[in-house]
Amino acid sequence: MPILARLAASVPVAQELAADRSVLAAVDTRALGGALLKLGDALSPLPDPGLALGPFGAVDARLAQVLGEDVPPLAPSTRMVVLTLAGLGVSPFLCLLPVLALALLR
Repeated sequence: MPILARLAASVPVAQELAADRSVLAAVDTRALGGALLKLGDALSPLPDPGLALGPFGAVDARLAQVLGEDVPPLAPSTRMVVLTLAGLGVSPFLCLLPVLALALLR
């Protein structure tokens, strides 16, 4: 289910952003920004550095936070939540269709 993947991916990003906010309380933005830029340089050989895991993931969101820019929302969109709930609500009925069809044919 896409919503579960989105939620699972957002947890480490949220943790990194929270850790960065703690660091920013102790040092200035230049120190953390410089460290993140060095991290970005280290990831540049990767084909898609946005897919890196752990503290190396979400470098773009972390830099946006350091620069005071808007960080993209981590939570799933309302549309994704509604579609997931609708799918979960309809799926039991879809599972019963073959049984109902067999019962009607008898």
